[in-house]
Amino acid sequence: MPANHEILFFLARLFLALYFVIGGCFDFYLRHDLLNLMQQKKIPPRMSLLTAGVALKIIFGIALIFNFYAAIAAIVLALFTLTANIIFHNFWAAEGKKKIFETNSFLVNLAVVGGLLLILIV
Repeated sequence: MPANHEILFFLARLFLALYFVIGGCFDFYLRHDLLNLMQQKKIPPRMSLLTAGVALKIIFGIALIFNFYAAIAAIVLALFTLTANIIFHNFWAAEGKKKIFETNSFLVNLAVVGGLLLILIV
């Protein structure tokens, strides 16, 4: 791989990883709001799942940064993102402006999954 491609690939992996590491930190900081949202969605073991989600995002995000089992990290983060996306951004059930917001959030997360899948082929 040419040197400039390696730099671009590193930057792409870094930006994807930061999305999860910083997002995991925000999730921890906003845990009370997320627990309330999880309660509204009727998600049972809320605190356990939130803790696991925060840890997963931060640990596997850091693994991506350092290219440590990057393929496994990308698969885990892609599956996590798809699952959370379906649960939290169900645009098909929303109405009005909320539908636009949920659709946009769903598509952004889908693009992130696409970026994670690209890590598997490089």
